Amino acid sequence: MPDIFTSISTTELLMNKDLIAIDQDKLGFQGLKVAAQDRLELWIRPLDRDDWAFCILNRDKEAKQYTIDWQNFNLYDDVVYKSTNFVGHEYKVYNLWTKKLEGNTSKIKTITIPGHDVQIYRLYYK
Repeated sequence: MPDIFTSISTTELLMNKDLIAIDQDKLGFQGLKVAAQDRLELWIRPLDRDDWAFCILNRDKEAKQYTIDWQNFNLYDDVVYKSTNFVGHEYKVYNLWTKKLEGNTSKIKTITIPGHDVQIYRLYYK
């Protein structure tokens, strides 16, 4: 996968309606760092309509591979009283950079995150 800053123009990045929608989500809760390993940070944010934002930040200069097993992210947030519940619910996985659906949370997914880059998804509740 190419570095987003070489494949997406600055205007496209700043005008990405999907990212803006997450930023301006009416629940207004901040993201929660749920894991950090090998210079990767994994963040999740509850959104309106039982959706979630999921982001992987690569703090290293080298590209990193990561296998997303959604079952590792079953959580209940007692601040916002929301649960991902990937066992009981299946979410559509939407890539905010490519603007494409990439399956659902019932499937394990391996991705590559370029150095000093992020991969971000919106998880739509079915």
